[in-house]
Parts: sequence; structure tokens; C-alpha cells
Amino acid sequence: MSGDGLRAASARAELVDELVMRFWNEEVKANPKLGVGVAVTAIGGFGRGHLFPYSDVDLFFCVEKSAEKLAKESIRRVSQSLWDCGLQVSLTTRPPGECERLDAVNPEFGLALLDLRKIGGDEAVFAKLRDKSVAKLRSKDAKAIGAALAELTRERHTKYGDTLFHLEPNIKDCPGGLRDANVCHWLKGLRGEPGTRERWVCRGGRISGGGAMLSALSA
Repeated sequence: MSGDGLRAASARAELVDELVMRFWNEEVKANPKLGVGVAVTAIGGFGRGHLFPYSDVDLFFCVEKSAEKLAKESIRRVSQSLWDCGLQVSLTTRPPGECERLDAVNPEFGLALLDLRKIGGDEAVFAKLRDKSVAKLRSKDAKAIGAALAELTRERHTKYGDTLFHLEPNIKDCPGGLRDANVCHWLKGLRGEPGTRERWVCRGGRISGGGAMLSALSA
């Protein structure tokens, strides 16, 4: 073991990618019509390509409405096979057109789409999802996404007393933890700011640089 946690998390994501496509390719082999109209994608933490042990596998099948009936049972079998392998699968199935706007009742799905990543399936459906639907989500609902991020971040920080100084700190959800780093990454993407990762540094338990962006996007 090298002790490189990030490399191990990336390797785990790659392994699950291969497993997902092995099961899906079996379905396509049994019914070649499934090769059209279905894109197999990763979102959320799985979409970021860092899958930690016991993390949910955020799997998203983007299915054109014309293929929904045909693909339903095949997607169910793939999900069941992954569960049988001991994976905690969080499965979502939607057409591209239902990914264009942020759902105020369920903002988490829209946020998860910010980390969309292709695993396999129909390239044309994935391109439509990425270049039309998710692009529209980012451009039209940037302020709404910023407001949702601000609210969710406040709630999460309050849960931990607005400090990371705990006897057993939660390195994911505490202020200044991994989730705050994710928030800064999403905000940069919404503002069209590539790179500049060095700007997001942790100082005194807070991530510097993210507060102003949250305020601007949620105003």
C-alpha cells in the first residue's frame, strides 16, 4: 500500500466505472437497441472521480423519453447487480430535458449535476445532457444554485457549531472541511473561473475566498 489516499479513491472510482459498464454492456449485448438513447454517467462524489470506501455510488442514467420503457428493466438489473456486489448505489434516471433547471424542492440533484462525468452509453445523449441541459442549468440558475449552496452550507456549519474544533472533527462536513472545498469548486465553475485553486486556502478553520462568491451568487 502506498498510503496515497487520493490515488486510492481515484482507483476505486475507475474500478466501479468498469463494473458498471460490464453490467450495462451485458444488457446492450442482450438487446442492442439499448445502445441508443441511454447515457451512463456519474454525478456527485462519484462524478468527481474520488470514490471513498463506503461512499454512495451516485449513478445517473440519462434516458431519452423514447427509450424509457425499453431501458427500465435493464437499469433495474444493473442497479441490483451493483448492490449484490456490496456497493451502496444511489440511482437516478431522468431525460435530458429534466436536467435544465434547479428543483427548489430537491436542489441536491442539481448540485450533483455540476460534477457530471461520462462513463459510457450513447455519446449523443451525453453531449446533449452536458452541452445543452447542464449548460443551461449553470447559466440560467447560477444565482439559485448559489442561494441553495449558501443555505445548505449555513445549515451544515450550524450543525457543527460553526467550528471545526471538535474532539472528533468531521473532516467532510465541518467548517473548512472537504465539503467546503467542494462548494468553492462549484462556485468557481458557476462564475466561469478556471484554475486559481491556490486561492481557496483554509485559515483558522474557514476557507478563504468563498464567502464573497456565495454572497454574490445568492444576492
